[in-house]
Amino acid sequence: VLRPLRRNVQKISEKPARKEASRKRRYHNKNTQFVQKRSFNSPQLQSG
Repeated sequence: VLRPLRRNVQKISEKPARKEASRKRRYHNKNTQFVQKRSFNSPQLQSG
């Protein structure tokens, strides 16, 4: 009884992760300039 339950849990946990990854990619593509500006102005890069 435990094995099928585990399989179901894995499938359920996989789906949102994939959705999140695609959403992040889309967000990054939309705001690429914004992300680049922020990283360019970050003090870490300037000090390095």
